[in-house]
Amino acid sequence: MTEETGPETNEGASSRPMPEASFMMMIASLGAQAATCLGMVPEAGEDKLDLPAAKYTIDLLTVLAEKTEGNLTEEEKSYLDSQLYALRMRFVEASKG
Repeated sequence: MTEETGPETNEGASSRPMPEASFMMMIASLGAQAATCLGMVPEAGEDKLDLPAAKYTIDLLTVLAEKTEGNLTEEEKSYLDSQLYALRMRFVEASKG
């Protein structure tokens, strides 16, 4: 990037605007990453299971839950708790076999 030309553009990049950065988007992003590792994303397929990566991402969400305890809105807490519950249950299922 130069002052004269501004930021370089990536012609292959999507023209969709990025969502606003927020706690909820961070949780959604990490949740989607874990879901993909657990084969919950149809495009990724069941054969794409990566249990160690899924566990790591679930652990990151757990750390966020612990470190933000008492500082979240009810909506944020509920969303984080529901993401963790669903991902943990799917992890247990996927781990069985």
